[in-house]
Amino acid sequence: AGQVLSDSDFSAPVAGAKVQITGVGGSEVIADTDGRFRFDTPPLTLSVPLRVTLGPRIAETVHVFDYTTPINFKMLNLPTT
Repeated sequence: AGQVLSDSDFSAPVAGAKVQITGVGGSEVIADTDGRFRFDTPPLTLSVPLRVTLGPRIAETVHVFDYTTPINFKMLNLPTT
């Protein structure tokens, strides 16, 4: 689970951004009106490559899972240009 925010204003959620797991077991979801997203069945790996896009705006990162917590939460920052 996580939230997509604008990199120029960390209090501004980005609605409609596509969030993809780009590695093994890849899938994609669309952020809701609050920029929130959730993968119901992420791959069972230690790290997951993520890509967030909205039109020409693209950001990539890697999320390292903490399997000692029931929910991992990742803030993703999307460039404004």
